[in-house]
Amino acid sequence: MDVADWLDRNPNSISMIINRMEKGGLVERIMGLQDRRAVRLVLTEEGKELLDQANVLGWELMQEILSCLSKEELQAHIRGLERVRESAFKYLYPGKVIKEIITNEEQEMPRFLAKIKRRDV
Repeated sequence: MDVADWLDRNPNSISMIINRMEKGGLVERIMGLQDRRAVRLVLTEEGKELLDQANVLGWELMQEILSCLSKEELQAHIRGLERVRESAFKYLYPGKVIKEIITNEEQEMPRFLAKIKRRDV
């Protein structure tokens, strides 16, 4: 997936951001073997750690903001957001199976939750 398209941004501005992230040791560019124009971005360990920290802070913020909702209200809100998400995926990825799109998220969630639990201890 093209990062600029995915973020709906100008490719030049994305390149500048990626250049800064690469200089900061957060990502690595890996050139395609068959097509040298294809570049894959890979998070470094430092990048993963920083992303985890940002996710934990974001998670804590969301918990604080949503704490005003009862359990039932929160569950209804989650169901509504899941429907919106499904509709967005169908629009953005016509013909793709949604399960395939969220597989990576499902694989990463246990690692993320483990980070949160370690931080709470």
